[in-house]
Amino acid sequence: MLDLARFEFTVFSLFDAAPETRFALATPESLDVDLSLHACVRLSASRFNVASYYHQVRRQGSARFPGPSYSFCVLVRTDFLTRTHFLTEAQYHFLHRVQSGQAVPDALKVVSKQLALSADDLQSCWRGSQGVRSDWIANGLFVDRRLALAGD
Repeated sequence: MLDLARFEFTVFSLFDAAPETRFALATPESLDVDLSLHACVRLSASRFNVASYYHQVRRQGSARFPGPSYSFCVLVRTDFLTRTHFLTEAQYHFLHRVQSGQAVPDALKVVSKQLALSADDLQSCWRGSQGVRSDWIANGLFVDRRLALAGD
């Protein structure tokens, strides 16, 4: 239940989160070294798949509480709409590193070593034909630090 309460708090805190005011959303042309997480991005890790449970209850009104199983997701609010993206453990650690200020290329290297994953495989998961980069950019997870908004 504690994991569910944390997740719900994260969801509701996004409703009141300050919008991104410094940089424009990233585009497919943005360079990896210039990417940062959007101000309205929150990471969630839990010992139960509470994100899936939360969304199932919202859709159906009830659901069986999930058994123990580590789960990871990222929540993003853009245009007053909050979305949940389910993550692998490697994706979660990667985004956590970027959120902590590491550049994308450096975060990929660190996570590769941390989780004993092939650097080529991780790069493919990021930029390959089935990679998450384009989807995450399209869904507003990243801003481009080169694209300052007016007034900065």
